Amino acid sequence: MQFGLLGTGFQLFGYEEKLQSNPLQHLFEVYVQVNKEAADDKSVAKAAQEFFQRLELGDVQALSLWQKFRDLSIEEYIRVYKRLGVYFDEYSGESFYREKSQEVLKLLESKGLLLKTI
Repeated sequence: MQFGLLGTGFQLFGYEEKLQSNPLQHLFEVYVQVNKEAADDKSVAKAAQEFFQRLELGDVQALSLWQKFRDLSIEEYIRVYKRLGVYFDEYSGESFYREKSQEVLKLLESKGLLLKTI
């Protein structure tokens, strides 16, 4: 849901120029602003849920925005970590495990170990 908020927030309050010049700061500002809006306006919260659903379903536009945010964030992380003398071989978040988790879910379902709830 957090990325649903960020994606919706960027569509409402984001600026490409600010994103390119200071990605992490701008994404933080957008995230804070959209959270305030979502608390007061249920339509913003609903839009965030819908954005997240589109992302989960593989919507090209939603995935493209997520990829852009991810790439810019990793570039910034690398820059900061380099100043600290810290290096990583790989940068993987929870999205890395999406495909792998689907395999696990299929296995659990085939063994009757899942319970679907509404």
